[in-house]
Amino acid sequence: MLGFALDSIDKKLVTRLERGIPPSQDIFGDLGAELGIGREEVVSRLRRLKERKVIKRLGCSLNMRRLGIASLLAAFEVPRRFVDRFCSLAARCDFVSHCYDRETPHDWRYNVFCVVHAPSLEECERRIRELARLGAASFIIIPAKA
Repeated sequence: MLGFALDSIDKKLVTRLERGIPPSQDIFGDLGAELGIGREEVVSRLRRLKERKVIKRLGCSLNMRRLGIASLLAAFEVPRRFVDRFCSLAARCDFVSHCYDRETPHDWRYNVFCVVHAPSLEECERRIRELARLGAASFIIIPAKA
């Protein structure tokens, strides 16, 4: 139970957000026009819904393939004492969107994971080899599901 009621416009706004929002020069203005309210009211309602934890976050997800950008996930074996340095250096690379350290089972030696982007898969692989030179003992590329 929320502890407060959503009015009909809040419900329509949340439902519309769940369906996804097409690219636009003025997303909030377009949402407002669709819902029959002004841009500022959309922003105000979104803020209130976020404060009340109805909405966790508002962001975008890019379909890299549709944008013509290749991506690969690489798992690196980085000695524990070098993990912070490796992650810090990798995160500075403009072709890395995610870099994180994970506790892993003792039979899995790869402990740092990075998502690498490039114009082609071949370039992604070259960039992964470049990252490995920052201090990884080894790496593997984890293929994406099609």
